[in-house]
Amino acid sequence: FTDSLDVLKMGDSIFKGAYKKNTYSFVNQLSYDLMNRRVIDPFRLHIDLQHTASMAKISASFNYRFTISRKYYFEARAFAGTFVAGSTANRYYYAFRPDGYNGSDDYLFDYNYMARNESQGFGYSQFTERDGNMKVPVLFGNSPEWMASLNLKSPRIFILPVKIFADLVFCDPKVLLKDQVLWDAGINITILSEMLEVYVPLAYSNDIARTLDLNNISFANRIRFTLNIHKLVARNFIKDNFIGQ
Repeated sequence: FTDSLDVLKMGDSIFKGAYKKNTYSFVNQLSYDLMNRRVIDPFRLHIDLQHTASMAKISASFNYRFTISRKYYFEARAFAGTFVAGSTANRYYYAFRPDGYNGSDDYLFDYNYMARNESQGFGYSQFTERDGNMKVPVLFGNSPEWMASLNLKSPRIFILPVKIFADLVFCDPKVLLKDQVLWDAGINITILSEMLEVYVPLAYSNDIARTLDLNNISFANRIRFTLNIHKLVARNFIKDNFIGQ
């Protein structure tokens, strides 16, 4: 896969900014998936290795669904990733994100976005559950070193399509502010299972709250959603959203 990296090179440094030129790099990717869609306690393991001429990184995520009954289950996801080659400047474009991917973060163009290049507004609120997978937007913490996270979702509340979520993210302290651990919690509204979901963050760590306030990010703009068109498989879509309810 070929991706374009907009940079201006000056000496040994790389700067992102208004004056940019396109350089091109090849991203070699090797992935391994182990999935079991059994009715009781299904799981998925995903291992991903990415390599370019200037960096290499490896990551793994593990999703597990603890079945309580046919209609109720508890979801857990664990993620860990690290860079194994490349300078900090070369890694930063490919850094691990604490709050998943929006359109501009998706350098492999793996996902579909309503507004890939927006930096504000409704389209910017769409994200993909990758890396740290926090649901509140995080304006700092992109790590060119390492990252680990734990993401939890409760069973739905009675018959409502509503769950409680909580996230913990650990990463290289050099990209953090005062808080050494990032966290958030709130309400998850499922419209179409694993495809269209809305996340309403209600509580989060102090540094996240402070940076959102300083940048005048309103409560409405802190609400985010996923739209995973790439997961549209007719058999699974009907099973997850109609038969299994």
